[in-house]
Amino acid sequence: MRLLNLENLPPMPTVAARILQTTQDPDASAEDLARIIELDPSLAAQVLRQARSALYNYKGKLETIRDAVLRVLGFERVSQIALSIAASRAFDVPHDGPLGLATFWRHTLHCSLLAQRLAFHVPNKAVPPGMAYMGGLLHNFGMLLYGHLYRQAFELLNELTHEDRYQELPVLEKQVSEQVAEVIPLHHNQLGAVLLEHWNLPVEIVAAAYGHTERNYEGASQELVWTIQLSNCLLKELDLGDDLFPDDPVYYAQQLGIQPELVFEVFDQVKSISSEISQLAADM
Repeated sequence: MRLLNLENLPPMPTVAARILQTTQDPDASAEDLARIIELDPSLAAQVLRQARSALYNYKGKLETIRDAVLRVLGFERVSQIALSIAASRAFDVPHDGPLGLATFWRHTLHCSLLAQRLAFHVPNKAVPPGMAYMGGLLHNFGMLLYGHLYRQAFELLNELTHEDRYQELPVLEKQVSEQVAEVIPLHHNQLGAVLLEHWNLPVEIVAAAYGHTERNYEGASQELVWTIQLSNCLLKELDLGDDLFPDDPVYYAQQLGIQPELVFEVFDQVKSISSEISQLAADM
């Protein structure tokens, strides 16, 4: 994966870097996190919009980020949401199309919530729900980097994906690399892994980025990778994901040791709130 010149990678935005640093400090408080987020009014507004959404059904009044942390979302989720929003600003990517920002956020918010809920049912607590949520938020950042570094290729890939949603994305990426003049050394999953490692994200999240498109993945953090793969597989029913090539959710459920009936029950719960998730994504 070191075929990419690291000098081409965008630096993590300052606010995102400060949020990440805070999450790694065992003594950090809700006030510490709130102070960082509130330095960016747009980011603060988006976090509060999340906390006030129908997803969390909080009936009280929320005025501050501290309220969002302590009353609704919790330290971990606020930090993860804020980190993903702030970090995404490092990229200049088209808004429209199946790979554009609008669909990216719809997919990301659905995937994070679904992966978190599935993680509660993985035997032996092999997948921490918070890590599954973060993996859902960040696993596809490689597509943002692809669009940022290789604009011509991204626009062609976006067009080809629109024309054939049932073709596997790695196949289309290979086609694009053969048609454009610029050299694209890595697929988007590999780009994401290089980026998140460069940004010093947890090794589990790096593995989720790399492994989410790898069939029969085995290795580091494999249960987390399988949870993300299962989520992506299920979300194709909602026309979400990099492609709509049919996968078998039962296969991933069995890998994780979850009863398929339970997997579909969890997915039905997420589908029932899909409109609320999509509305949040539209405001990103």
